[in-house]
Amino acid sequence: MTTQETFEFRRFMLLLRHELLLDFKEKIIAAAVIVGLLSFLLFFSKVIGILPGLHVNSFGFYLLLAGYLSTATAFKRLHDKTQGWLYLTLPASTLEKFLCRLGLTSIGFVAGVALIFALFSQVASAVSFWMHGQALPVFHPLDPMNLKIILFYLITHALFFLGSLVFKSHQFLKTTLCIWLCLGFIALFTGILGWSAFNAPHASGYHLSFFLTPGQTSHGHLILKLVKGAITYGLAPFFWFISYLKLKEYEV
Repeated sequence: MTTQETFEFRRFMLLLRHELLLDFKEKIIAAAVIVGLLSFLLFFSKVIGILPGLHVNSFGFYLLLAGYLSTATAFKRLHDKTQGWLYLTLPASTLEKFLCRLGLTSIGFVAGVALIFALFSQVASAVSFWMHGQALPVFHPLDPMNLKIILFYLITHALFFLGSLVFKSHQFLKTTLCIWLCLGFIALFTGILGWSAFNAPHASGYHLSFFLTPGQTSHGHLILKLVKGAITYGLAPFFWFISYLKLKEYEV
């Protein structure tokens, strides 16, 4: 089998190390920006005397915004006219390149942001206790709310990951626009479908139950459960698979 069709752990780790070192300066700058903004939020909450956990509760905002921006440019070197051929000729298979960028922008990014928040909150709490005798809230990545935010990011991350391959420029803006257009179309289609169902002649005297009564399962509840399950377990893998096929096209 050729290199393009195989996966070798040692080669994958070398590629991962190469990718990390290549963007090391950018990652340090991004981490410094997050720490600076957290310091501002901490100072702001202290000045106004309310929301002492503002720097901790902003985890979702930073993860989603920074994560989407980072993911949207995951393959920026691939689209660069001067660096694209260098990326394509890296001694690694398509699968290894795909998994490397996927891991760095999903689990890797979540771990990095969570680590920054955990360390910053611990230091801020210790300093506050030393100076004022009052500890500040500490960030817990395994808090149920934070886990929900992480799950939401990992699911929606796949959309921007595909956008980084499909669009050659302004990937974040174009992907965001496509998402809103799709949501608008779905809302319009659902509205028309619902209006047609409830206003059709044969629907006279018939009611779709979207509310639960004791001992009864509503149609709406089942539909929402199916849709939620499909989005939670199927959305990300589907777009990851499309992304892999798209990357494979570039390799050919």
